[in-house]
Amino acid sequence: MDRVFIKPTTREIVLQGKPEDGQADVFSYNYEGSSSNNLGSLFIVGHVQPATEDTSYMINLVSSLAKREYYAQPDTLSKDSFSKTLKKINEVLQDFFRDKDTKINIGIFTVAGENIFISRLGKFKIVLARNNENIDILNNINLFNKEHIQEKEFSNIISGKIMPGDKIFAFYPGRSITARERNIKADLLKLGAEDFAEKLGAIRKDNENFLCVGIHISINKHSEPAIVIPPQPRELRSDNTEVILAKTTKTAGKSAATLQELPSMRPSKVNLPEKIKPIATEEPLSVKTKSTPSIESKFTEPPPKSNVYYPGNQNVSVESPLQSKPNKPEPSPIIRPSEFSSAKKETFLNIILKKYKPSGIYTMGRQPFMSKNKLILTASLTAVIIAVGILVKLTLMPSLPIPGIESKEDKAANAILKQAKSQLELAKGYKDQNNIFEARRTLLESLSLVATSTTQDEDLQTAKKELVTLLDEIDKAVNMSPSLLYQIAQEIGNGSLMTFAKNKLLVYSSDPTVADSGVILTTTENGVETTNKVSDFNPLYLIGGEKLAIMISKLSGPHSAGGSSEASQIGSLTFKTGDFKTSSLAPSGTIINVYPYQDNLYLLVSDNIYKIIDAANGKNTAVSWLDKDVFLPPQPALITVDSKIYIMTKNGYLATYYKGNKQSEVNTSISVNSESSLLTTKESAFLYLVDKKMGRIYVLSKSSGSLEKTIKLNNDQSLVSTSISDSGTIYLLTADNKVWKVVP
Repeated sequence: MDRVFIKPTTREIVLQGKPEDGQADVFSYNYEGSSSNNLGSLFIVGHVQPATEDTSYMINLVSSLAKREYYAQPDTLSKDSFSKTLKKINEVLQDFFRDKDTKINIGIFTVAGENIFISRLGKFKIVLARNNENIDILNNINLFNKEHIQEKEFSNIISGKIMPGDKIFAFYPGRSITARERNIKADLLKLGAEDFAEKLGAIRKDNENFLCVGIHISINKHSEPAIVIPPQPRELRSDNTEVILAKTTKTAGKSAATLQELPSMRPSKVNLPEKIKPIATEEPLSVKTKSTPSIESKFTEPPPKSNVYYPGNQNVSVESPLQSKPNKPEPSPIIRPSEFSSAKKETFLNIILKKYKPSGIYTMGRQPFMSKNKLILTASLTAVIIAVGILVKLTLMPSLPIPGIESKEDKAANAILKQAKSQLELAKGYKDQNNIFEARRTLLESLSLVATSTTQDEDLQTAKKELVTLLDEIDKAVNMSPSLLYQIAQEIGNGSLMTFAKNKLLVYSSDPTVADSGVILTTTENGVETTNKVSDFNPLYLIGGEKLAIMISKLSGPHSAGGSSEASQIGSLTFKTGDFKTSSLAPSGTIINVYPYQDNLYLLVSDNIYKIIDAANGKNTAVSWLDKDVFLPPQPALITVDSKIYIMTKNGYLATYYKGNKQSEVNTSISVNSESSLLTTKESAFLYLVDKKMGRIYVLSKSSGSLEKTIKLNNDQSLVSTSISDSGTIYLLTADNKVWKVVP
């Protein structure tokens, strides 16, 4: 029988870069008894910058301290030992952590059996290759859990499970290795440890400044013969048996010698087997454990009383000579009731149940008994009451909670609460690393998840407040309440689009009873002035002119990804006559977003920018606006115009174009979703990124792309559409058919 266990195989990789890149090193330890005490292997990856006399030994100090503390108590669980180690490192190195001029990047992790525990300070990355897929352990909340241990530098422990066949690469993500991270991850999937190290060494030969310090770990299954020692009762062990038999031999010898000194009177004859001979008193009795036969003597008649003593005589009438000489008491074998007794141990429950009599009487002490008929009647009534309660619960009060049993809503709320807390800690980690984009994205995802819960759980509401507080801190949020202008009557329809044009607000309201039908409302801040009906057209964008309202139907070009040959439709509605005309709009790519400027209409497609000159007066000819060798950034999402064109991407990059050429591109660290819109005016120095889903307006500098502030709208209703006037007033249409305004 073999013992099967998981064991890591380690390959350390240390390729130092330029001296100004700092000092880096790796350490791996494996305690000799770790396979039996579950402490496993300990690994340290460290980098410190600058590498001065005061800091160059820091990594060695951390590794030595970690090794000593982690393996100090072999009987401790690996997680407890790892947590104790981190706390000790925080205490000893707290002076180094206060030095703001020193950049410390250390990753500490342990592999113990199928468990892995990780903690880090600064930049550290650990990638798991499993099933032809790379997993970023530090950012994967589905497979790995994060636990907060204390408010210090090493403050979190990330834990998870590993399995045979996994490959792990833990490294310091310096600039040189980050640029090649995609290729390195691909090599981790397909190469073994030695080939992987040689591939990194080849990169170093081509570039002497290539810095790479890491540990490659292969998780394999090992087996070794298992040593099984069967348990034995104490009295059956050979050593104890020999001692007991030796003492019995000595006692038997003394008894035989005593018989010669007694009178010649003998007990009655005993019928013994013929082969049994008398014991010789001159020679010592030799007893062998394995060959000693068991003999049962049978007496023909009871022995009479006499004054003759011999071993086993219970009828002696005089004092035995042996009693006159004190002897040491003979040892008796130790009999353990738990090992040899077949009797069932009495329990408190058994004692009570013994009161139940077969006659149907169940008594407790001297209490009056209950008849069998009464017992059956009581049990029947109890069953009926339980059945009625279940029926009432399922029919009349399905939402009534049952004590001790969680409802589906409670289980869902607990799952959301657990994930929200995990996301909160993850966002704090991103914020500490100055990764504002990921921190904000994580918080917004968590708040969207919390919003799906219908319960008013106190812990969940507390977690939501913590998420909002951290998001407000990152966003530089200020509260602002919009002013209500008017409400569209419900019988008119559901407001879905809005635009500002020529001191008027145009609102499209769809008819809920008729498909592709609705009305365009011409309004001011005081209310609705005129209405114009629209039929057989479903607008997604609305642009206003002095005499016309321009609408675009759907966002797909003739060469869209779905292979549709149907072109987008552009429609024009004349306010005075109510005439409605449509024509085809055929840009080269998929239409993503549109924006009006000075009666012109700008179309953002997947690979270009198009301009429709004089679109507010009914023109529909689209021409390419970008120069031939100028391209859009990846994943363009929003467009706004003020003589320059500003493009926002999904991952938060802001690109500026002027006269067909690209001027700049900056990272705003703000993610863009499908519910966002981008607004500006010619005179304003800011861009206004409206997140309709979260009810926030991000005020961005046009020149630098930096976040000036975030307007947090105090409105419970979700935003449907937004627009901006020439003076900079932002108009908001909410889901309850109300029109608001806010001045940023």
